[in-house]
Amino acid sequence: MTKRMRTFVAVTMAACLAAVTMTPSLPISAAQKTVTMPDGLALVVKNRAMIVAKRATPGEIIAFSVAHDLVVDGAVVIAAGTTALGHVIEARGQGAIGKAGEVIVGIDTTTAVDGQQIVLRGTAGREGDSKAVSSIALGAILCPLFLLKKGEKGDMPANSEFKVYTENPYEIEVAS
Repeated sequence: MTKRMRTFVAVTMAACLAAVTMTPSLPISAAQKTVTMPDGLALVVKNRAMIVAKRATPGEIIAFSVAHDLVVDGAVVIAAGTTALGHVIEARGQGAIGKAGEVIVGIDTTTAVDGQQIVLRGTAGREGDSKAVSSIALGAILCPLFLLKKGEKGDMPANSEFKVYTENPYEIEVAS
């Protein structure tokens, strides 16, 4: 080991030791309490960005935000703005003959104020209006070009709100 490398290792170890000893430990506070968050508790999440049905793919991870504080026994157990994660279940872009686009997402998890991962259950979807009947009727009667008419996109605008539910009961440490 070269002198330069030994110096680097020594400085790195000293910095790590200083960081550990200078970080105050968090004592167990009498100002904390445990709250039981029941199974099936409703909360509202919203998607952070538009979900475009034509470009979304099944399995794609989607970021949501918790819309409002979730309060149990007077204490916030999940704070507004906390990230919730979900995934695309199904997506298809609009198609010919008036077929509408559609996107369906599942909302899977979020995080409690004490850092626990909370499993959620819920799905949300958006389907554009189908133009199939008018496309087929007009195509058969007037002009086959009407068969090229597309349905609506089925995109999910940003900040669309959806109600989801907690999957299990949880014991959450909160400030009292």
